[in-house]
Amino acid sequence: MSVLWGRARGDARLRRMTSVDWGVETESLPGIADGRYTPADADDPMEMAAVRAALEQGFEPAPEAPLWTFLPAVWPHASRAWVPDTRVRHMQILCTGKPARTVPWSTADYFEMETDANRLLSECGLPSRPPGRLWLLKPPPEVPSLDAALSRLVTSAKNAGLDIMANRAFVQQVLSDLKGLFRSEP
Repeated sequence: MSVLWGRARGDARLRRMTSVDWGVETESLPGIADGRYTPADADDPMEMAAVRAALEQGFEPAPEAPLWTFLPAVWPHASRAWVPDTRVRHMQILCTGKPARTVPWSTADYFEMETDANRLLSECGLPSRPPGRLWLLKPPPEVPSLDAALSRLVTSAKNAGLDIMANRAFVQQVLSDLKGLFRSEP
């Protein structure tokens, strides 16, 4: 599903932006062994065999911080992919006077995380993301890593006088910057 920014909202600057989408119809990253559906009992995406295999293709896990929730939707299609997120996530629980225990997330915890992410995306004027995907991104050409790309995006937003927070202005700035960073791609 592709959504053209700003059509329903009347924001002239957003109307000029290109389409943003989550690639709902796309298949998961090809060339990954059949183990991509094997559960990984870990919070770290790097513990997933499919993510380690994707590294060999030049992909890195997309950041999971709320600031970057929108990033896969605006990243160029040729430089993004996804694999099923088969992690069994964990949290620490504390009871007064007892040591902390690590327990797996409940279904409600996963649902709450998706609800929070989609609420933030809505506030940024973006469509909800498809659940159950772990996003993989290739850095722009001539940028050594995804972290280096994120640093450039933050620096550009600061130089533009923007607050570094997930909002429409920040998303628009990132989209504009990504066009420049990926200019040499087909």
